[in-house]
Amino acid sequence: MDEKNPVRRQYTKYETDEDRRKGLLAAFLRYSSKPWTCDICNKTILKGNKSKHLKSKNHDKIKSQNNETDLTNKLNNFVCRTKSTCSTCDEDD
Repeated sequence: MDEKNPVRRQYTKYETDEDRRKGLLAAFLRYSSKPWTCDICNKTILKGNKSKHLKSKNHDKIKSQNNETDLTNKLNNFVCRTKSTCSTCDEDD
């Protein structure tokens, strides 16, 4: 039991600080070894490398290409709501 703070030690999961460090490391390794899929790149990587991937140039490049494509699609699907005649809408009909 911790003499400085007996209440804190009473409810902890680990007996010593060394056991606590080992337990936290094991939990981190379990978390980081699970797969994660990037929705933008459609690429599966380990969760431990997620931050590195999100900061990568390749991810930013694909993300910007997707944003440009989305913007183009939105403009192409735009519905003209003007009451007057519109040359662009007339061409589509």
